[in-house]
Amino acid sequence: MTALALGFAALVGGIVVVGSLRTGNFPGELQRHAWLTLATTVLEQALVPLWGATLASWLAVVRIAPRLDGEWRTLALGIAGLAALWFAPVGAFCFEAWTPSSARDIAATLALCAGGVSAALLLPRWAFGFLAPGALA
Repeated sequence: MTALALGFAALVGGIVVVGSLRTGNFPGELQRHAWLTLATTVLEQALVPLWGATLASWLAVVRIAPRLDGEWRTLALGIAGLAALWFAPVGAFCFEAWTPSSARDIAATLALCAGGVSAALLLPRWAFGFLAPGALA
């Protein structure tokens, strides 16, 4: 979960820096507080529940079908697929601050959330040899 929080913090920080460079103004105290509140809300209401549901379901799936955990391709596709599947219930029941106005909003948020959660679950497996594909099978 640390990878998820750090990656999300880097994304938010990057957005703030790019916005500051474009406008020439660094956010004031009120704007920084608003960004922090928004980022914390998204992390708590969407990303952490999605991360937990995806991890728990992946651990259950590989007990039933251990070959899915055997190589990077099936591992990455499986985790991304589970994250995408869990997005609907997490978005509907946990992500109270989010009110999509179009299918494009849903698709973009799905891509960002499922992509971020997938990366956060795959990064430790890539970085640490004892978590390499096949370790959980």
